Amino acid sequence: MEMRLVVDLRKRIARLETRSNCSRAMIETNHTLVKQIFERARFIHSLGIELISFGDGRCESQINVTPSLEQQHGLVHAGVLMTLADHTCGGAAATMAP
Repeated sequence: MEMRLVVDLRKRIARLETRSNCSRAMIETNHTLVKQIFERARFIHSLGIELISFGDGRCESQINVTPSLEQQHGLVHAGVLMTLADHTCGGAAATMAP
C-alpha cells in the first residue's frame, strides 16, 4: 500500500497565494532547502518517506506502508502518519521561507 500526503498552504493562507515579487535566487534557495529537508533526515529515510513534488506553498510526499509500520491492529501507526504530516508540512513551509 502507498500513501501520499499533499500539503497546500496556499488554500489556508491567502497572503501566500502569489510569489511574483520573489527573486529567482530566493526561489532556488527555497527549492534547495526543501530537497535538503528530505535528503538529510535519517529518521525520514528509515521510514521510507519520499519527496514527490513541491512548489509555492505545497509539498507532496509518499510512504510505502510495510508491516513494520503498522500497529497491533494492522493499521498504519499514528506516529508514522504524524511524522509524514509533520515533515511534509515542513517542506511546504520551506517553499515560502523568506
